[in-house]
Amino acid sequence: MSQIDPKLIQEKRRIEQDLSNSFIQEDIGAIHSIYFDLNLLQDVYLGALYLHTKDEDEYNKVLSVLPYYQSRIDKDVSKYFPFMENINDEFLFNFIRNTHRQDLLYKASPHTNLWFFIPKLIDTLVNRNRVVDGYDGFHCDIYINLYPTNYTADVCKTINKYLKNISKHISFKTVNMPFEELPVYIRNLPDVYFFEDISTVASTDSKINKDFYQDMSYDRKYIFSKKLITADNLKTDIITSLTKTKNFLNIFTQFDFIDIYFPGVEYIPSVDINSDKNSTVIHRTD
Repeated sequence: MSQIDPKLIQEKRRIEQDLSNSFIQEDIGAIHSIYFDLNLLQDVYLGALYLHTKDEDEYNKVLSVLPYYQSRIDKDVSKYFPFMENINDEFLFNFIRNTHRQDLLYKASPHTNLWFFIPKLIDTLVNRNRVVDGYDGFHCDIYINLYPTNYTADVCKTINKYLKNISKHISFKTVNMPFEELPVYIRNLPDVYFFEDISTVASTDSKINKDFYQDMSYDRKYIFSKKLITADNLKTDIITSLTKTKNFLNIFTQFDFIDIYFPGVEYIPSVDINSDKNSTVIHRTD
């Protein structure tokens, strides 16, 4: 697979500093709890797709599509791989949820740039909390919503080991259901949220939008989300739509879009709105 654009590597420090700066707002308070949707850290749908390729040629064909797949701004999966016979999104979901080989699913599912950025994120929080809290002690609860997988205890041990290697002061916690179905006290625990889809909490169709708009439960939180367009018929162009969404959501919380991709795969920004500083890009290089 092709490597990340060298220009992006040159901008790595600046980009990481931009993300770090987004946490240096003392009025929000110290950050001791972070929530992640699993699919922002690891694409289990793609892992399920890999496991259903019929031979190496088909697998390589899937790989060739990845630059376009990872740049998409919808949640569809199978439509980007029309050569995969008898595969649709419902089939992939059912496999992910019900397969008895959850260990194999974990192994097959590629991790994203956000997964590899966690060490830098924790380092930023250690320094930030030292300023806000006024002492050197640090702890952080990391909640990963494993839905729609049913990852086993052994898989969770592997994840926990990765996090503990970053910092022994991280406590790894799991939930496993759609975010909107979690008890309200758990939904409100984190200080920072990484959602695959911001409409989970902010859409007018969301079951819990009252939390967001009326109860103002997220006004002192940070929320990051992948760029997604869920409307079938946009009344404006994509860039304008995303920019308006970001500006509107920042009335109720501290919000930013992030780009999610697979390190080592050619990176094509889904929508280039960075010139107006309308999204945060997180890069990882070795």
